[in-house]
Parts: sequence; C-alpha cells; structure tokens
Amino acid sequence: MVLAFKNWWQHRWLRLVVTGIGFWFALFFTFAMASMLDRYNSGREFDHWQVLELYAVGFGHWVLLTPPIHYWSGTPRFVDASFGGKLLQSILMLIASLLVLIAYLLLVAAPVYGNPFNEFLESIRYEQWLWDLVLYVVVLMFGYQTAVLRRTREARLRAAELGKQLAEQQASLSAREAEYLRGRLGSHFVMNALSNLVGLMRLGQVRRAEEATILLSDILRNMTGGAVADECIPVHEELDDAQQYLNFQKIRFPDLDIDFRMTGEARDVPVPRQILQPILENVFKHGPRGAVKIQVVAEIQAGRLHLKVCNNMDYEAADTASDGEGMQLTKLRLESVFGGEYAVHREASGGSYKVTLSMPDMQNGGQA
Repeated sequence: MVLAFKNWWQHRWLRLVVTGIGFWFALFFTFAMASMLDRYNSGREFDHWQVLELYAVGFGHWVLLTPPIHYWSGTPRFVDASFGGKLLQSILMLIASLLVLIAYLLLVAAPVYGNPFNEFLESIRYEQWLWDLVLYVVVLMFGYQTAVLRRTREARLRAAELGKQLAEQQASLSAREAEYLRGRLGSHFVMNALSNLVGLMRLGQVRRAEEATILLSDILRNMTGGAVADECIPVHEELDDAQQYLNFQKIRFPDLDIDFRMTGEARDVPVPRQILQPILENVFKHGPRGAVKIQVVAEIQAGRLHLKVCNNMDYEAADTASDGEGMQLTKLRLESVFGGEYAVHREASGGSYKVTLSMPDMQNGGQA
C-alpha cells in the first residue's frame, strides 16, 4: 500500500493537482469558518450551505491557477534567471493568471451566482482583487522556495555520495597507497571543501554550490586516479591541478585574482604530485579576508626548479618562522623525493607573502 502510494506520488502532475486542491481547500476552509463564526457571534441568521458555496466558488479559481504558477516558478528557467528576468516572468505569469481568472468568472462564478457577467464583475470589490494578488505572490514564492530547497537537498546528497565514494576508494587501497593518498589530499582538505559547500548552501547560493560540487568531484578524481608510481608529474600538470583547486575556491571567493606563469624550460620537469596543494590551502586559511591575489610561478634558475606562490598579506600578519601542518607536510614530501636536496624559503615584504620551493631539475640531472 505504502509502495503503491510512493509510486503514485512520483508523478509530478499529480503532485501539482494535489497542491492546487490543497491550497484551495485551505483558503475555502479558513475563510468560510471565519465568516460563519463572525455571523454566529453577531447573532445573524444565515444559510450554512450558501456560505460554503460562496467561498468554495469564490476561491475555486485557485484550483486552476496554483498548479501552473507553482510549476513555472520551480523551473530552472525561472530559478536561474536574474532578478530582472524573474520580475518579467512574474508579470507575464500574472497576466496569464488574470486571463484565466476572467474566464473562470465568466464561465463558472457568474452563472453559479445567477448574475450577468458585467454586473458580477462590477460587484467585485477592490479588496478581493488585492487578496488575489497577495495569494499569487504566495504561490509564486512557495514554488520558487520549493525548487531552491530541492536543489539544496540534491547538492547535499551529491556531496555525501562524493564523500562515500572517496571513503570506499581509500578502503580499497593498500596501506602504502592510503598513506600516499592522505598526503596528497592535504590537511583537512575534504572537510574544508565540504564546509565551503555547506556555507554556499546556507547563503542560498545553490547554483554556485552545484558548480563547486562538480569541481570538487574533478579534483578528487585527479587525486585518486594516479598510482604510487606516478608520485611525480610534470610541472604543467601540477599547475593544472593547482588551477583547478583555485577555480574551486573562486566559487566561494569571487574576487580571487589568479596569475600563473611558467617558463618553457620548467614545463616538463617532474615534481611531487599536489606539492602546491598545502601551500595554496594556507593562503585561504591564513591569508587576507577580502580580495585575494595569488601568483604561481614555475621557472628554472641555475639548474634548479623554483616553484613560487605569492599572495597579498599584511606584513604584521605574515609568519615566516613557524611551520603549520601544511608546511610540515610539504617539507616531508620534498624530503621523501629529494632527500636533502631541496629548500623552502618564505618571505614577507611590500604587502605580499611568498613561498619558494627549490628542488633539483630531475629532467636535466640538476643537483643541489
């Protein structure tokens, strides 16, 4: 029985019909009961059936109007439109609703009340038209809010499914591969990313949350797709991964300014995969709260590869001495690949903070 009801409820047109009938019944019951109670309290005699008929027919047009208004206000064309687009569509829907209302008054209401259409139309008070306008806005906003909540729920389910897939992949790896994966993901990367998604949803930025979910899926696919033998990748692939991560952050921080520079000599030099990830995460963890400017440079100097990450930061807020989890992870990764033949230099000056990773050019046999 329950399963049959669920299958029946999956049909959208049935849900719309039920919504229309439910909205009409709520209006009919509320106003009819209020009118009868008012007449009881005033001691006036009245015909119960006449009052019920009055309000049943008086609000009957909402059985016709509610389904299309609710449906249209929940479509992507309306939800994704700009404010001006939503306003224009709302006006067009209001005009169409007015035509349906006039047809209903002509074909249903006036005959039921036994009045000629012109006289019946003139008898409608200004307050009644105003009430219908308010009810139109209520149905419109209800349909829009329902669509937004549905998208939010779907985005959360996709994020949960993404986390589940990642957990399953981690469980299937060997101990060495799992440890390597944790290093590549960086400190709390997944949790921070999911927190960004939740933050966008709470702000009502559902469309941006959907874009962020897709980018996060691509990032995690790149992170989990390589084998242990692929721990080192060419510089241009590492910069592509960094660009993808910054595109993800740009959805949360629209004012993010990104600048990538790479010399031809550095393009194919092998570097540890995701070596820039913890450094870029630290920019958003410790960097400025306003507009963020990030420059990433890859170049060869004196036979060594230099990867530089520079961002804007107040000199007093910069810390070039202590090592957080991200910097410790970076040094451990460089140590495992290059031994002692690497260097990490941090400096803060002129309103900017720069981290430089120096390592041998393994493509051309460079040494420390």
